[in-house]
Amino acid sequence: MALPVRLLPQYFYYAALGVILALFAASLVGRYAHFDDAWSAEEAFWLLRDGYVHSELFRGFEGWDNRLYIFHKGYIYLMAAELAVLGESLWAVKSVALLSAAATVGVLLRYWRAAPVEARWLTAMLYVGCGSVMLYGFAGRPETTVALCGFSSYLLLSKSAGRLGRLVAAGALAGLAGLMHPNGTIYMAAGALWLIWYGAHWRALLAFAIPAGAVLALFALDAVLAGELPVLAEQFIHYPVVAPNLNVSDKLRVMAKYHRIFFHSAGETPLSVLTLAALLLAFRNKRPSSGAGALLTPIGRYTILLIGLFWLLTKSPTAYYYLLFTPFLIVVVVEVVITASNWGVSARRVLLSLIVLYPVGTLIQFLYVRQLNRQSPDITALNARLATYMPAHGTKVVAPLDFIFGQLDTYQIRGLTFWAKPTAPLDSVFARAAADSVRYIIPDYNPTNDVFHIPPTAPVRIGQYQRIYQDQWRAVYERRSATP
Repeated sequence: MALPVRLLPQYFYYAALGVILALFAASLVGRYAHFDDAWSAEEAFWLLRDGYVHSELFRGFEGWDNRLYIFHKGYIYLMAAELAVLGESLWAVKSVALLSAAATVGVLLRYWRAAPVEARWLTAMLYVGCGSVMLYGFAGRPETTVALCGFSSYLLLSKSAGRLGRLVAAGALAGLAGLMHPNGTIYMAAGALWLIWYGAHWRALLAFAIPAGAVLALFALDAVLAGELPVLAEQFIHYPVVAPNLNVSDKLRVMAKYHRIFFHSAGETPLSVLTLAALLLAFRNKRPSSGAGALLTPIGRYTILLIGLFWLLTKSPTAYYYLLFTPFLIVVVVEVVITASNWGVSARRVLLSLIVLYPVGTLIQFLYVRQLNRQSPDITALNARLATYMPAHGTKVVAPLDFIFGQLDTYQIRGLTFWAKPTAPLDSVFARAAADSVRYIIPDYNPTNDVFHIPPTAPVRIGQYQRIYQDQWRAVYERRSATP
């Protein structure tokens, strides 16, 4: 691919990428604890310590405290390996996604190895400047790692030229994406359909599909070795994210809201708008390999398949799923930009204006993340402070999931998530806790966390429990004598 005329001076990319990297780095300072950080961390902690995954936070829920088979297996194993080196800290938990984001930049640059330097600079700027990468590229979520595997699979697939070795590697990486998170199976399906779309020989299709299926099959290996495949199936059916979506009407409602993934906030909208505008401008300029042709390039076809498949698969229009498409949308945009030097002046100016304004979206997302950081506590320090009011070590505590950071070995921690139904009366919930010999209960005042919410206006005394501490984030209820 060639750029006959450079659309933007190289110093623009130097300056823009420098500013974006500075904003990204600043957003990491004092980063708040994401809800999923502790969920993933506990699984990795027990895998390291006991050699298998179980959950004390969800003790009593679907047998998870005995053995847990439904989790993000590839991702948790990768996290456990990293924690073995870096230690069991919140930063180490978050850094799995960060390292995956850095590796994705490398793979994207590799994709443009034979292209002019402007394509590589623009690609780096769009990826690092994507608000979703800033927000979720430093959180205990697997999407960044899944997308890395998925895009790497496509890179090998697109460069395979019928070579079976590359097709096998592409299939294995697609299967690894599915092993990291079941949503990653879209790369397996997209890869197979992409090969069929291009009329690939059946040997090429099998060379891709067999290793993909073999790697994905590792998901059931632990249950097979333990002779508990029925337990795995039972946990899958009753998994909280899966169960509500087995209903057809619920699934249709999710599908109707699918567009929210792409236009949820400043994290997604700038790149989505840039992609749509670039394709629309290309179509109107009607150049060869532009317009509909831009959508039907190899990466365009693959991206269409990904978006369509995930529409059929997705269980919710959650914002962090946008990361599954981010590398592909960026390449589509850059492919269009490569043709833009042949456009008319007005169309080229519109495209360049959108590119120049793109870092504004990065700044908006940075301000949002910094606001979240300021409004959130240092969770390890907060947990240590709460523990000073809880001298009875080794006792049962019902707490937010992130209470494990710094306190996992001090108490028997049960999570507020799934602890009780949201509509359950406080009196009955606290009475159940007393019957289970729970010594302390720590409410979580963050309304966005998926927990049983005990409001800050709750009574100081509830059944056998007395509130002995409260701040803007948490409180501590201690079990004392029976109600007077």
